Amino acid sequence: MRTARVRAVAFAVAAAVLAALAWAALTGRWPGGSGRTAEARAIARASAVLPGRAVWGHLVPHGLPEHSRVAGGDGYGATYPLDLVAGGSEARPREGAGVPRAQAAGLTGMQILQFEGVNAGSDFVTTWLDQADPTWSDDEAANDFSVAPCLLLRTPQGLARMAGEYVAAVRDRPAAARIGGRYVVFVYGSASLSAAQWAEAKAGLDASGLPVFLIGDLQTDASQTGFTVDQARLDGYSGLFDAVWNFEDSGARIRAGLWQYLAGRQLAFAGGTMPGYDRQTSADGGFVDPRLEAESR
Repeated sequence: MRTARVRAVAFAVAAAVLAALAWAALTGRWPGGSGRTAEARAIARASAVLPGRAVWGHLVPHGLPEHSRVAGGDGYGATYPLDLVAGGSEARPREGAGVPRAQAAGLTGMQILQFEGVNAGSDFVTTWLDQADPTWSDDEAANDFSVAPCLLLRTPQGLARMAGEYVAAVRDRPAAARIGGRYVVFVYGSASLSAAQWAEAKAGLDASGLPVFLIGDLQTDASQTGFTVDQARLDGYSGLFDAVWNFEDSGARIRAGLWQYLAGRQLAFAGGTMPGYDRQTSADGGFVDPRLEAESR
């Protein structure tokens, strides 16, 4: 079996697996971008930290307990199957579900959402690894498919605990995504913790000695901030991550401000939903299907 290769940039992440990925970071262009100044500096930083190129999806997995079972939850995650099509939580996955269907949609990796207080760090990922590991056993690098968890945290202690559960479950699994020998772990919804809590969480992770490459969600939430980049809020946690991604509903409307922020803070940007998952899917596909009424890619 070949040594696992790292192909980690572009982490262009589809919202709930149903948002299409419209941008691959290291083509050197954001659609409509100039490829210069802040944009070029941000791309250069990403190139130095995140070698390679990939297209990732973000999955709310089939079988994820309803978010309404978590205090303050609203039923999120109750109707998403382990597939790239709409369906109820009891729906059977279609033939070819999982890695084959993800690859058919153009994805090269899947980050899988887990809730602290509901899931262990090993939940769902091992099922995907069972399908993904064989893609690393041939000589076709383009066929390799990677897997990583995506944590929604509630406490500072949850980061090291869930990352530890994940690492223990996937050691020696070739499809477990790695960068520089460290296991990739995504964070979703970084604003779920305060700046002080993030400092505590990162200190706990560092103290654990776990070989983790942490990619945190900037969570710019542009539609809630007048389509601006709230630098003061992001500064509370963005510098603690090895790289950042952005689960954003209106990415095209803040692209200039985002490039400036990334370049100014020397952050390695691993991509995100672009132009944003607020665009309705057309009959023949498109960027997003917010009501889960059609197949998206």
